[in-house]
Amino acid sequence: MTAGPTAHSDLVSSVTGSATFTVSDITAVDGDSTLDKINFVAEFSGPEQGGKRDQYRVVVNKAIARGPHHPYFGGVATNTYLHGSTGLGTMLQPRQFVYGAFWGVGQLYRNGQQVADDQVVHVMITQRVRTSVADGYRLAFTDQLEALKGMGRQMHVILAPMEVTPSGAVPRPVPTGFTLPNGQTQPFLHIMYDAVTDVRGGLIGK
Repeated sequence: MTAGPTAHSDLVSSVTGSATFTVSDITAVDGDSTLDKINFVAEFSGPEQGGKRDQYRVVVNKAIARGPHHPYFGGVATNTYLHGSTGLGTMLQPRQFVYGAFWGVGQLYRNGQQVADDQVVHVMITQRVRTSVADGYRLAFTDQLEALKGMGRQMHVILAPMEVTPSGAVPRPVPTGFTLPNGQTQPFLHIMYDAVTDVRGGLIGK
């Protein structure tokens, strides 16, 4: 149980969408600036509401050089562990292997209109952390991840209720336009992509 709405619960709805991105992991540690690069676009529908589904688009082209609560690895991280007992991220997620992740500054569009700028966006391609849809799409505990091996990778797209300002990240609900059963507007987005079909990496030398 949590004191308020969380982006890591088992209360989920099925949506559709696609996403592509490339990153360059050049800067290894946080600092005042970074050479890490992000080029990310995601499009997805929202849950049905009032007989229709809102259409969303997220664009990220800038890495966050320094994390407010834990290191961001200069904005991009590759081949590491995050969340759970790592001390990096939330304990509401299991400790999971991450092939590639970033923390960036993004824009959110809803039904073709920009509704947010300077939004904190966290994206990860990880080992599978949720069971199959047929099994309830439940978020696993760390000691349950072994049973999910062989089921493919997953991508998380998280828009946290925070915006980036010149003085750092500050709280701001994501203007999702989606009303929760309690009548409140959902203040975050967490989209999971199950069909991660093409993940490639390599070294670029000069």
